[in-house]
Amino acid sequence: MGNKNQKQQQENTATDQKVPSKHFIDKKYKKGYQQLEELKKGDPKKHLQLDYQHYEQSLESVKYFCDVIIQLVNLQNLTLDFRYFQIEDPALSAISSVLAKCKNLVFLDLRFQQNFIEQYSFEQLIQQISNCNKLETLKLFFGQNFIENFQAENLEQTLKSLPNLSDFSIDMISNKLSEQGAINISNALAQCPNMKYLYLGFRNTFKFSEDFFGFNFKGLSKIQELSFFLDDNSITQQQAKILGDNISCCSSLNKLTLALTKNQINQVGSIYLVEGLVNCKQLTNLILRISSNGIPEEQLYKVSKILKSLEQINYLEITLGVKKNTKSYQDSKLELFKLKRLAKFYLF
Repeated sequence: MGNKNQKQQQENTATDQKVPSKHFIDKKYKKGYQQLEELKKGDPKKHLQLDYQHYEQSLESVKYFCDVIIQLVNLQNLTLDFRYFQIEDPALSAISSVLAKCKNLVFLDLRFQQNFIEQYSFEQLIQQISNCNKLETLKLFFGQNFIENFQAENLEQTLKSLPNLSDFSIDMISNKLSEQGAINISNALAQCPNMKYLYLGFRNTFKFSEDFFGFNFKGLSKIQELSFFLDDNSITQQQAKILGDNISCCSSLNKLTLALTKNQINQVGSIYLVEGLVNCKQLTNLILRISSNGIPEEQLYKVSKILKSLEQINYLEITLGVKKNTKSYQDSKLELFKLKRLAKFYLF
C-alpha cells in the first residue's frame, strides 16, 4: 500500500510538471535537447550518452528522444541514464521499440533505477534487445522499480541471440523478484560461453533457494571478472558453501567482488565460502564483504587465516565488521599480512 501511495503522489507531481510540446522552454532540459538537435543535423557520432537524472519528463519528451535516436543509423555506443526520472511502462515501451532498430549497437548501458517500471514493460525491453545482435556489452540497471515475479524466459532467449556478448550486468536491487526468476536468470547466463565480465546485483531481493547458487558456473570458464552483490537477503551457511564451490569452477577468474553483508552465513558458512575461493588459482584481486552475518568477533581471524592461502593475491579488500584496535582486528591483520605479494590491503 505504501508503494502505491508513493507512486500516486509522484504521478501527481509529474503531471503538474509536464514538458510543453515546444521544446527548449524549460532551462533544465535545454542542454539535453540541444544535444539531440545537433545530432539530428547530421552529426556522425557513433557514441551517445544521455544523462537525465532526477528529471521529471513527460511521455512526449521520451518519444522525442526516441525519434532522434532512431535516426542515428551509425550509432554503436549508447548510454541512457534515466535514474529517478519517473519513467513508466508506456515510456519504456517507446524506448524498447527504438532499441530494436539500433542494430549497429555494440555497447548498451541502460540506467533506469528508481522509476515506476513493472514486469511487462521490462520483459518487453529484454525481448527487443535481442535484435541488437552485435552487442558485446549489455548493462541493465533497473533497481528500485516495481518488477515482480520476473520469469526471465525472455532474458534467456535474448542472451542466446547475442553471440558476441562478453560483458553483462544486471542489477535488480530492491525489486521483489520471484525465487524462480533468479534461477531462470542464472540459467540464461549459461547461454553465454564467451562471457568475460559479469555483474549480478540482487541486494534485498528475495529469499534465495539452493538452486540459484547451483547454477552452471562451469559453463562460464572464460569469466575474468565477477561481481556478485547479494547483501541483505536470507543466505544460509549451506548456500554460502555452494556459492564458494561453484565460484571455484571459474578457472580464469582474476577479479572477484563478493558482497554478502546482512545474511545468515555465520562463521561456518564464511569458512566454507573462503575455502572455495582459495581454489581460484588465477585470482589476484578480491573484494569480500561478509560483515553482519552472526560471526563472533573473536572468531573472525579464522576467516583471515584461510585467506592467507591465496598466495597469488595482490589486492585485497575485506569487510569483516571488526572494530579497529581490538585483538580480533590485530589477529586478522597479522594473518593477512602473511600474503607475500599483497600490494594493497584494506580491512574493515
